[in-house]
Amino acid sequence: MSDKLNRSRILLNKGNMYWDGEIIADGIKCEIIVTPKVTTSKSLNETVPSSRWAGIESIKATVTEYRSTARAKNLVKNYLETGETPEVTIQGTQDDENSDYYEAIGKETVTALGCVPTDAIKILSLDASSDEHLQDEMSFNVKDLKF
Repeated sequence: MSDKLNRSRILLNKGNMYWDGEIIADGIKCEIIVTPKVTTSKSLNETVPSSRWAGIESIKATVTEYRSTARAKNLVKNYLETGETPEVTIQGTQDDENSDYYEAIGKETVTALGCVPTDAIKILSLDASSDEHLQDEMSFNVKDLKF
């Protein structure tokens, strides 16, 4: 048993995000979320139904970054020129070396494969009343995960 009195929970700001193998230098947030397809059934005399997974309903990824590349514009531009559906690979690593999680598990890497953009893509944003930095948030349907 550890002599530590305080827990060292993993910090969300310790890690990196990658887009097709290149680091997202101005990354703000990356989330990969799996939603299972759940079936439920209830037998006679059961008060609460039983549940089980029957597959995966969806895998979604969201990447938020300060705009420092033409990544978003290039996805749209390439589609308009070629008609090819854009597909990218998103990878995230969590590596808070001072956390209890890292001590027990180590660095965690999740790779989302076959990511197709599914939401509005901001191409241009101007606002005379704002002093905020331009952020891009892109949402994706994910075909597969690699751990």
